Amino acid sequence: METFSRNQIAVNELKKLGFPLPNIRRALLELVDVNQTDIAAQVGIYRTGVTKYIKGYRQKVVHLEAISNILDVPAHELFSDVIKAA
Repeated sequence: METFSRNQIAVNELKKLGFPLPNIRRALLELVDVNQTDIAAQVGIYRTGVTKYIKGYRQKVVHLEAISNILDVPAHELFSDVIKAA
């Protein structure tokens, strides 16, 4: 049986309700009490870069995966809108 993190469950439920993924990603930052500056430091990019990834404007898979790991949601779910377009 596959187990899911509560963040992953939240993302999937919000997607089912029709919320846009960029909004879900922004809300998830608040829910897990992490800010873009913290993510930027952990990923090794600028905070403005994190903003662009969260909004779906950037597609570098290594950074998408790093951000996803921090937020405890698989990249293919958290960034499905971006990864499909890549």
